[in-house]
Amino acid sequence: MLKKILLFFIAVIALTACDDDLKYTGDERVLYQGRITDANGSPLQGIPVSVYISKEGYSGLYYNSISDTDIISYTTTDAGGNYKMFYPAPRNQNNIALLVNYQNAYNPQNTTYSSTSFQNLIPENLSDNKLNFEDIKLFEVANATTLNININNAGGYAISKLNLVGLIDKNEVDYNFNLPLEDQNYNYQESYLVAKNQTVTLKYQTRTYINDNTLISNHEVQIAIGSEPVNYTLEF
Repeated sequence: MLKKILLFFIAVIALTACDDDLKYTGDERVLYQGRITDANGSPLQGIPVSVYISKEGYSGLYYNSISDTDIISYTTTDAGGNYKMFYPAPRNQNNIALLVNYQNAYNPQNTTYSSTSFQNLIPENLSDNKLNFEDIKLFEVANATTLNININNAGGYAISKLNLVGLIDKNEVDYNFNLPLEDQNYNYQESYLVAKNQTVTLKYQTRTYINDNTLISNHEVQIAIGSEPVNYTLEF
């Protein structure tokens, strides 16, 4: 009898642990592909590219307790800057991200160039189980200055999301920016390393409550970057 009880509890613990793990379909594959270039459009060879999947945990957009994460696929770019990765489709993920020029267990980062990631990828982004990111530009971090963003919330709105579009180091791009964020504990940067002599787009999403209804609005502004550090105040 005691043996049966112990086996029962072991089975319950095993099933509970499985609920926290990432799960994948056995017969469905997803293809990510694209091309990595420098700021002038010339292909970059040997840049590490990987697919990061998380269940709960830090998705790059918000924080929760970590239960499981995987680098499910990785490669490096060829002489033409091209990459192609297949991976099994996940079934219970919270976030899928494409990591460009981030070190993984098998490939080091190219420290000459910036890194970037595309977060919040969802199955609806796929066409016939494929997603082509096309050209992604990196820049030499030696040719960089800083951009500091100050938030001046005078209208009583809350920031739901904030993204920069341009040549930015360690940028976390929300691939589905216009979708509302389910978790309200959003984490955004205030200081960025950016390429000199460019114009970046600051996209931000605000949230407010009117008569028990949530109003989500998307906005964007242009910020000119020269050769010197920039302090920009976002007022809304």
